[in-house]
Amino acid sequence: MKRMIFLAITVVTIAACQEEIDIKLNDASPKVVVEAELTDTLPPYTIRLSHTIDFSEPNAFAAITDANIVLSDDMGNSETLVQDSAGFYGAKTIIAMPEHIYTLSIKTDGEKTYTATCKMPSAVEIDTLVMTTYSYGSISVRMTEVKFTDKAGEKGFYRIKYYVNGKLRSANLANDEGFDGKQISVSIFGDNPYNEAEQLHIGDSIRIELYTITEDIYSYFRSLRNTSSASPANPKSNIRDALGYFNVCTMRWKEIIIE
Repeated sequence: MKRMIFLAITVVTIAACQEEIDIKLNDASPKVVVEAELTDTLPPYTIRLSHTIDFSEPNAFAAITDANIVLSDDMGNSETLVQDSAGFYGAKTIIAMPEHIYTLSIKTDGEKTYTATCKMPSAVEIDTLVMTTYSYGSISVRMTEVKFTDKAGEKGFYRIKYYVNGKLRSANLANDEGFDGKQISVSIFGDNPYNEAEQLHIGDSIRIELYTITEDIYSYFRSLRNTSSASPANPKSNIRDALGYFNVCTMRWKEIIIE
């Protein structure tokens, strides 16, 4: 049996082709927020470091510029990251690979240290990527279907990013509950017939990125949705004493052109 998941488009804010996640809390002391992702592509990898802002404040980026950040792996490699711009630190020599363990150590806020460890899962390949058009009366919408085969005997957690002409349109989650080792099909409706700016056209490029992530990162992105409520709860983090995430994951991608 094949698992099919239908996902609607969720627009997210991006900058410099990288997601930015603003965590707002009800009035409280500022907390350190880490946004770190390593994939099995070649470096550099960028780590974004900031402080939280109050829920009542407008969007802002409270960069942390005085941190000492060390990235290391289980093969004896270690690198001290360099700050490329305010709050953005780059890892340029360590190459992340599946089945290896990576540790992030951040020293800031008066010599306080924040640490996280994460093992990169094995990669799951994209089997196929198909574009289908559905008609509902006078309205037609295009749907992108991505199929991939879950690894048998392992818990599978996935994040799927959907791009149109190089711009991120959505980021969605899936897991293999009840479908261990079977093919999973995720269908993403990309057309918004009521908004011209979100409609697809012939010649548009569709890119799907499939990230195989750990269970704690899956839980983080699920709980992050609660921060949009009037009384937000802290999203679950895999970083000790801080907010945010240290996501060590594999990534596979495919592209199609609308014809």
